Amino acid sequence: MAVVQAVPQNRVDDLIARNIEAKGGIDRLKADTSIKQVASLSMNGSEAKMTTYNKRPNLLRLETRVDGKTVISAFDGESAWMVNPFMGIERPIVLAAAQTESIREQSLFDGLLPNLKDLGYTATAEGMDTIDNRTFIHLKVVSADKQVRHIYLDSKTYLEARITTEQNKMKLEQEFLDYRDVEGLKQPFLIRMLVNGAVQSEIKVQSIEFNGKMDDQLFRIPK
Repeated sequence: MAVVQAVPQNRVDDLIARNIEAKGGIDRLKADTSIKQVASLSMNGSEAKMTTYNKRPNLLRLETRVDGKTVISAFDGESAWMVNPFMGIERPIVLAAAQTESIREQSLFDGLLPNLKDLGYTATAEGMDTIDNRTFIHLKVVSADKQVRHIYLDSKTYLEARITTEQNKMKLEQEFLDYRDVEGLKQPFLIRMLVNGAVQSEIKVQSIEFNGKMDDQLFRIPK
C-alpha cells in the first residue's frame, strides 16, 4: 500500500540538484569523457555478458554476448543502428524513429535528470510515496513528444531507486540497487527490469572504467 504526501512544486529544481550532488556533483560528472561498463545479464534462465561503451556527449554502443553470438545496438549522435543474429539481422541496419529516440535517451552521458531542460522535457513533483516501509520522492517527467515516465528518488540518498513507464497496458520498471562509489561517482551495481511487478531480467555490474580511449568509429555503422 502506497501512502502519498504532497511535495511543493518549487522543490523540483532543488530535488534534481540534490540528485546530481548525491551522484558526486556536477563538476565530477562533467570531468569524464567516456565510460566502459562490463556486466552480466540474467534473463529467462540464460546468462549473457554485456559491455557498454558511452562517450561524451551522446555516443553509445551496447554489445550483448550470449550463446556465442553478439547483439549490438549503437547510437552515433544522429542515427541508431543494430545487429541481431537472433532475429536474422547479420548486417547492421538503421533503426526506425521510435527506436532511435529510445536509444538516444539512453546515450545521454550524464543521464536524464541533468539534461531535462536541454531536451525540452518537463518535471513535476508528484509527492512522497511510502511503499513497504521505504520512502521515495516521486517525479513525473514528460518528454517533448508526451512520453511519460515516473522517476522515484530514495528520500534518504536522493539517488534514483526506480523508473516506471507504461506501454501497451504493461507497467515497465527499472530498479537501481547496490550503489557504490567509483572514483567519486555513485553507480548502481544491480539493475532489475520488471514487467507488471515480476522480475524479467537482472544486470549485475562487474566493472566500470572512466576515460579510456574510444575511437568515434566504434559507434558508427560499419560500411
